[in-house]
Amino acid sequence: MAGNDKKAGSNPVDIIVYGMMIAAVVYVIVQCILGNNDALHFKIVLGIWIVAAVAVADYIGPVMSGKLSGVSDKVLKLYMISSILDAAAYMGFYVCIINISKTGEVLHYLFCGFGVICYISHLILNSKFNKLTGREALEAEESEAVIEEDDIEVDTLSEEDEEEIKEIVYRHK
Repeated sequence: MAGNDKKAGSNPVDIIVYGMMIAAVVYVIVQCILGNNDALHFKIVLGIWIVAAVAVADYIGPVMSGKLSGVSDKVLKLYMISSILDAAAYMGFYVCIINISKTGEVLHYLFCGFGVICYISHLILNSKFNKLTGREALEAEESEAVIEEDDIEVDTLSEEDEEEIKEIVYRHK
């Protein structure tokens, strides 16, 4: 999700997305208890809510936190594919949920499997993205450290110490 924070949930965008997920689960449970899970308004509201959560988690959050700034085109393309797979996974879960009452129909089982496969693929690509962005940041820090080391000249030996070293070196020859 958004941010480079190591602690889960420490980013405000993550807290918003978690709140949206909890609200969606509560909405689904309440509508199923009331028997409205076949109603069109249930399907539309849940679909819009899922699209909003995915947009906040995968696109708005990373842009606001600066997670995508300064990354190479290859890494950005990897992130976009990961985000598309995340959206496809939620779409598969959405179709499974709205057709859950039709147990005789195979469609929602297929979409549930599709959602699981897409979500696992998203997790793999997202971990590669995090490794690459971490590696790029580490390489940038190392290159800055090398530049700083080259600019500094340190002389730690006094003239007396240098003479003693020369004497010791010549004695052993």
